[in-house]
Amino acid sequence: MSIQDHCNRERYAAALNIADDSSMHEARIALDGVAHKPWRLPQTEALLAGELPTSAAFVRVADYLFKHAQGRGRVVITLSSA
Repeated sequence: MSIQDHCNRERYAAALNIADDSSMHEARIALDGVAHKPWRLPQTEALLAGELPTSAAFVRVADYLFKHAQGRGRVVITLSSA
C-alpha cells in the first residue's frame, strides 16, 4: 500500500527538515480543501520526528490521519480509504 492509496496529492502539503543522519528532524503537514484555509496537523507532524522518510513512515501517518480525522465547527469530514 502506498501513500497515494490514502491521499489525493492535491489535498495536502508537506515540508520536511531532514537531519544529517537522514531522519526527519521536523515535519509540517497541512490538509487543503476541507476549510477556508489549510489545516495544520501538529499531532501527525510529531509522529514523523526522528523517523527516516520511508514509505512505511508516511503510510503510518496516513493511517493515523484516517483513524483520528474529525470535523471542526460546521465542517464534516467523510474519508474513504478505497
